[in-house]
Amino acid sequence: MIIVSVLYPKSASSHFDHEYYTRKHISLVQSSWGGLGLERIELMQGMAALDGSPPAYELIGTLTFLSPAHLQMQSGKVPQCLPTSRTSPTSSRSFRRTRS
Repeated sequence: MIIVSVLYPKSASSHFDHEYYTRKHISLVQSSWGGLGLERIELMQGMAALDGSPPAYELIGTLTFLSPAHLQMQSGKVPQCLPTSRTSPTSSRSFRRTRS
């Protein structure tokens, strides 16, 4: 099993349409990779931290593939609308699971 994380940072001026993302992007990922080793998709919506500070991320998504080999087979099949840059979390925040 291998997990790919997709992070969408939150800022004071950012806007993220969760309904659109779930309806359009997740269905695109499922149709592109669903039969090719993608086993699970999880979305976690950023919530305020326990101290009340805003979340660092609007959304964190994880894509679970059956094996590294399955992910490697998909490496050339990234849909054009999906970003391919890598981001590392800089702080720990609370998240609420919204879909599995």
